[in-house]
Parts: sequence; structure tokens; C-alpha cells
Amino acid sequence: MRKPAPIKLRDRLGRSGLHVALAAAAAFAVYANSLQNPYLWDDVEQIQNNAALRDWRNIPKLLTRGYYYAAREESYRPVDSLSLIVTQGVLGPRAGAQRAVNAGLHALNAALVYFLALSFLPAAGALLAALIFAVHPVHTEVVNCVAYRDELWACLLYLAAFILARRRRTAWALAAYGLSLAAKETAVTLPALFLAHEILFPAGPPAAPPRLMDRAKTILSSPFLMGAALITAVYLPLRFTVLANVEHQASYPGGSLTSNFLTMTPVLLQYVRLLFIPVRLAVSYDVPALRSAAEPAFLGAAALLGAAILGAVWRGRTDRQVAFWSAWIILGLAPVLNFVPFLHTSLMFERYLYIPSVGLALLLARAAESIPKRAALALAVALLTAYAYATVARNRVWRDGEALYKDNLRIFPNNHRIYTFLGGDYLSRGQFEPAIAHFEKSLRLAPGFPSAFNALGTAYYRQGRYAAAIENYEQALRAKSDDSSVINNLCMSYFQNGQVEKALETAQLEMRRSPSAAEPYGNLIYFYRVMGKHDLGLKTAEQAFSQGIYSPEIHDQLGILLAAQDRGTEAIAEFEKALALDPLNFEIKNDLGAAHANLGQFDLALREFEKARKINPAHGPTRRNMAMTYWKMGRREDALRELDQLMDLSEEPEQKEKIRSLKEMLTK
Repeated sequence: MRKPAPIKLRDRLGRSGLHVALAAAAAFAVYANSLQNPYLWDDVEQIQNNAALRDWRNIPKLLTRGYYYAAREESYRPVDSLSLIVTQGVLGPRAGAQRAVNAGLHALNAALVYFLALSFLPAAGALLAALIFAVHPVHTEVVNCVAYRDELWACLLYLAAFILARRRRTAWALAAYGLSLAAKETAVTLPALFLAHEILFPAGPPAAPPRLMDRAKTILSSPFLMGAALITAVYLPLRFTVLANVEHQASYPGGSLTSNFLTMTPVLLQYVRLLFIPVRLAVSYDVPALRSAAEPAFLGAAALLGAAILGAVWRGRTDRQVAFWSAWIILGLAPVLNFVPFLHTSLMFERYLYIPSVGLALLLARAAESIPKRAALALAVALLTAYAYATVARNRVWRDGEALYKDNLRIFPNNHRIYTFLGGDYLSRGQFEPAIAHFEKSLRLAPGFPSAFNALGTAYYRQGRYAAAIENYEQALRAKSDDSSVINNLCMSYFQNGQVEKALETAQLEMRRSPSAAEPYGNLIYFYRVMGKHDLGLKTAEQAFSQGIYSPEIHDQLGILLAAQDRGTEAIAEFEKALALDPLNFEIKNDLGAAHANLGQFDLALREFEKARKINPAHGPTRRNMAMTYWKMGRREDALRELDQLMDLSEEPEQKEKIRSLKEMLTK
């Protein structure tokens, strides 16, 4: 079979510009209703609460391992991290702006799918492939969750490298491949994919086929394959040694490679099912570990997958495109089947289907060529309509945490991770009772789950139940001894519980264990301020800055310390530095407002309080400070109105009592 001719990009652009525009527009349009959604799921910790992404000074640090500990990123993916820092700096931290970038990258990928397909299919078939990719519902996780932008970049560079390699633009192809690995390690399959392409679509005229050894020598001596092999040989040892994150070690489900094979076989079947029938989507899937080949889940999955593979092989004997696009799907899924263990929270995620879905889109478009045109058109319209509708509907599920997590529980009612996230959503709104109930439910389903212990400890801490918080944080550390966030939470709980020496010792140990982390410095500044040791607090801040460690917490705590020394102007400068790193932090806005109020700058104070109130209307300190500022300005009705509104929003009896006491004091 003659190898499809490399795409002539200039000619194709002239003839198919409208098709490219349609595919890109469709990819963006189906996510238009997602732009109003807030940060959810992994975005809360990895994007919304990640001040490292809002500091341009971190760009040079992307080439160091320390950045990934400071930013709490699990893997070395500098292309993605650079993208997040730049877009946060240019567009700001709002979820809608960042999600628009994701949608834009998805649109670019749809355009590249069109150019790829145009090398193998007529223009109409290429458009169909691009549209299938553009509106496929399984991509909703990747586009909605800003933290998963690495998948978008990896796919874009993967496609670019493959297209360039086919056109024998070797240097550019190798550069794109190297960058794709720097976006995400799953791009490592590209050399194998290109090898499959060269085997199935040999170059040259369809003359007498060369001898097998000669053909193998020609393929393996391809400049791109040799260069890609060298890049891969350098990258893989670095990825799993020097660049590995020791805080996120993974193991095989069931404790063995055999159990992993048994467990991941049904997962592979589910991935294939989601590609063809994308229903019952979820952010967290239940995947039980299998230990016996006699288990029905393994036997059924193995039989169905075996039949599918045999069908692809049989059809691929007469249609090499079927063989190639099937290989694209299988190779795309190979890195996420955990044969090299890396999955430590769950064994299955929809985002891992982003690159494999390119193969599906081309496979379906190729299949459409084999049926009558009218039938193909009708089926294509029906499929695209169904996919687009499902995508738009799925975006609505991402409208808030409660909707997303309850939808997940509808499908997987015993998913302990989702109970923890749903509890965290309640906790973020100050609803302690349902939050604690969901954390406890998570622990009943998965005794020893460290994230649930950590979350439960945080709930108790915010209630002032410090001994209970300590107990849960210590339980979390028994399950996962090196979790920095738990250690810092425990440190604060020790201090609030009166265990001052233990708090100081824990903070100093964490500083030595994680020298690039900001939290221990912020904790120590807070401790020294409360203890009245302001000089030690100032020295701690200077120590952090001298080591290039900047964070909103450090600037905020330093600002509070300076305000306590009646150095209001300097305090304001620190609060403004903190907000430059974390613009949506309502607590820091409240601190800035209080500093202005202490200097008699009431209008400036009210402006900051109003910003904080807009972000979190139920934040008690902001409302109380706002009321006091109104009172000092002689606006007593406004002051009482703020307190009445806070009373209506408050659910905890202790909070309500504080408000009543303040009202009584003001009205005497």
C-alpha cells in the first residue's frame, strides 16, 4: 500500500482554512459555558492556593528540583509550569481566564488533528475527525481542570512532532518531542508510534518490497528515530531518579506486577468504553485491586479486549489505517497502565484519554469512508450532536463542588476520596457539621486514609478543638509520614494547644527537611509575634528572603508583625506584596484593610474590606472589621447592617455569640 503523501501545509491551508476554523471554533464553543465555573477538584490546591504560580521570580527556578517541592507539584513538567506562571501573570488568577486558555489549547489541538487527518483522509473525513476530537465529552476533565493543562501541552507538542517527523523536518520534530516530554512524561510513546507508522506506511514507490533486514535497517536508521531514542534514553533515567518526587511514591495495586496486570485489564476496557461510549463520567473512579486471574472482572475484560484486538488485527490486514489508529490508541494508553508504578491516588482518570482520543477520532472518520455518503453524513451529525450536548451538559456539573462531587457519588457511592473532597467543599463554606460527617464517612470506607485525617484535623482546628486536631494530624502522619501540609498543620495545632516548644521544634525540623518550603517560615514568624519575640520574627523573614523564598504567607505574617510594632506603612507594603502573589486571598485583603483603618485611612480600608467580602461574604473578621470602621466613621446604621448580615450567614453558635457581643458593645 502506498504511503500517504506528507501534507503540503500551504496548499492545505488555502483549501481547508474554513475546516480548520470550524474545528477550532467547535472546540472552543462547547466549553463556553465552563468559563464561569470556579476552581474545583485538584485546581483548589494546585492552582487557586498555589502562590508559586503568581511569582515571576520562579521562572528561572523551573530548571531546579526545589521549585517542584515549593509549588507542591508532583512531577517535573516545566512546560506546563511555565505556561501557568505566564498566564497567571498576564491574565490574572480568575478561573474563567485560565480555563479559557485551556479551551484555546484544546482548539489548537483540534486544528492539528485536522492537519494530521488530512494526510490520510479526504478533506471531509479530516474535518469529521477534528470535530469528533473537538467535542468529545471525555475531554471535559482536561479543559475544566486548569491543573491538567499538561495534557493539552503534551498532546499539542506530540502532534506537532509527529506531523513534522512525517515531513522529515527532523530537527523541529525532535525539538517538539523533547518539549512534549517536558510537558508530560506520557509523550514518551512517540518514537514507538512513529516506528509503527514507518512499518505500516513504507516510503517510496510500490515496487518490489525490500528484504526484511534491509527494510528494518532503513527504518531504524531514520534520523528522527535515532534522535528520539537518544532523547528518551537521557530523559527516562532523569525522570525516575533525579527529577522524581520522593513525597509521591507509588506502588502496584495488590503489591505485585501480576496484581497490577489483573487490575489494569478491566481499567483498559473501561478506557476503551469511554472512548466509544462516553457516559457515566467521573473525576474519581473506583478500581478494586484484583489478585486472581479467576475473578470475573478480569476474565470478562480480557475476553472483550481480546476480541477487540483480534478484530482490529483482522481489519488491519486489509486497511493499514485501522491498524495504525488502533496502535495509536493502545500506545497512548500504555504509559498509564501503571506497569511502571506512578499512580498513588487512583488507578483511572479520564484525562489520560486525551492523546489516545486522537486515534479514536481518526478511526471513526476512516470507518465513515466505508459506508454510503448519506448514511455517513447522518451518523456523523447524530454522533457530533450527541457528543457536543454531553460535553455542554458535563460542563454544568462542574459549576460547583457540591454538584461535581455528588454527581460522582451517584455513580460511585462508596468513593472515599470524593467524600473527603465534598467535606472540604462544606468546610470552605464554614459548614462544619456536614464537613466532619463526610470526613468520617471517608474514614469508615477507607480506614487510615491520610487526606481524610488531615481534612478532619483542619475542621477541628477551625472549631478551636486543637487536641482533636492534633490527634487526627498525627494519624495522618502515621499513614504518610512525609506530608508537608500535614506537618505544618500539626505545627500550628501544637502552638494553639499551648505546646509551644513542640510547635517551634516541629517548624524548625520541617525547615531543615524542606529548605525551599515557605510554610515553616510563615509559621515561625507567627509564633514569634504571638510570643512577643518580634526580633526573631523579623530575622526569620529575612532568612527566608535571603534564600529566595517568597510567599503570601511570609509577607502576610511579616505585615501583621510590623503592624503590631505600629509600623503601619511598612505593614501595608508587605500586605500588598502578599496580594501580588495571591490576589484572591480574602484574609490578606482583610489584613490590608485593617492596616489602613489603623492609620485612619478609612476609605482605603473599606475598599479592601469590600473586596474581601465579595470573595467570602461569610468571613467573620472582615465583616467585624468593616463594622468597626463604619462605626468610627459615624456610619452606625451601616455598621449594624454588616453585623446583622454576618449573623444571618453564620451557622456556628460561637460565631453568633461573638456578633451579639460586638453589637451590644457598639450600642451601649
